[in-house]
Amino acid sequence: MMKLTRYQPLADLMASPLFFDFDPWMLGKHFGAGFPRVDFFEDGDKLVLKADLPDMDPENLSVQLDNGTLTLKGERNVENNGTTSNFRFMERRSGAFVRHFELPSAIDADKIDAHYDKGVLTIEIPREEATKPKQIKVH
Repeated sequence: MMKLTRYQPLADLMASPLFFDFDPWMLGKHFGAGFPRVDFFEDGDKLVLKADLPDMDPENLSVQLDNGTLTLKGERNVENNGTTSNFRFMERRSGAFVRHFELPSAIDADKIDAHYDKGVLTIEIPREEATKPKQIKVH
């Protein structure tokens, strides 16, 4: 008689010797998530994107809008002259990154503002005047 066992993909993964070489950041590299971590939300009549980018030089950041897609590119360099020999472990990622965000069509592209302060890149994307919510008084 054959014994039935329940398939447990996570348990099988953890039992694998490959699990110990698993780097969750690699998922971001392939699936578009991960680095940098972002918050993307509405604030009144604008959209706001905030990206955590500690110790970045603003000269190494690029923000572009093309065909309704906001692209955030940059490169964070490894400290210690590019070597990691003195690190006990390293959780803060370095290297090149790119993130893409689809925007609604009703934004005012000429008034997008980006600024970097205290390790956070903030991009404010105002809506067009015609699409801002409007309160209509009922008589």
